[in-house]
Parts: sequence; structure tokens; C-alpha cells
Amino acid sequence: MSLHLAEARAHGVGYYSFSQDEAERRAQQDALSKLRQETKREQVGAQRLRERRQQLLQARLKAARQRKRARMGLPPEEEGKIGDRLSEFMVCRD
Repeated sequence: MSLHLAEARAHGVGYYSFSQDEAERRAQQDALSKLRQETKREQVGAQRLRERRQQLLQARLKAARQRKRARMGLPPEEEGKIGDRLSEFMVCRD
């Protein structure tokens, strides 16, 4: 069962009125389980994408700092300096 991108995922155990028939209830529970697994996979994928974007942003910021230091005639920034660690505090968490 596939959901459209714009469709809200408000399906949980409380959402369903499971059938009294054992076979039908089992099928409904299996469908719910598959939806949950799909949701988990999508959440993991979205988290990886957010992390990758954050890494790219940090790399761009570091390169910009290095260019700025070079224009000012300063030596390249060493690894682990305040500029690298400062960005850890600026990350927005969901």
C-alpha cells in the first residue's frame, strides 16, 4: 500500500478499528506493520539526507573561512580549532 507524498501519515493502532474476524484482523495488522516499516525506512533516509546536507554545509563554511583567512594573509586554520567546533553549537535539531 503506497501513500502519496501529500498524504498525512496519521495511521496508527488507534486509527484502526480492527475486524473481529481473526484472518481479516491479521491482514489489517500486517498492512499496518508494512506501513510502519515503510515509514521507518523513509525516516532513516530523511535523517541521512539531513546529515549529508549538514556535512556539505560545514564543508562550505570551512572553505569560506579558509578563503577569508587567505585573503587576510593568515595561515590556514588548524583542524579542531574554535571555528570547527563552533558550528556544532549552531546546528538545529529536529
